[in-house]
Amino acid sequence: YRDIRDSGARQEILMKNPYRAETLRGLGEAYEVLFYVTNIKNPDGAITDDELTPVVFNDGLLAGKDWKFYDQLKTRLQGQG
Repeated sequence: YRDIRDSGARQEILMKNPYRAETLRGLGEAYEVLFYVTNIKNPDGAITDDELTPVVFNDGLLAGKDWKFYDQLKTRLQGQG
């Protein structure tokens, strides 16, 4: 694994077809959250949160990923309101 900042070149990573999307907002901040299916636990046709991974963007840049990051961000933004 090599951080793309090491190359000195700007790169785009495109991940298509999120399962769902939402926007988190709080005091002038807006984050786009894309939820991707990453871990099918029960092939019953129903997708539950524990089968998804949230990927969070701010101003088009990756801010973080995983449920811990998402939950902490959501709590922080709700605390601003």
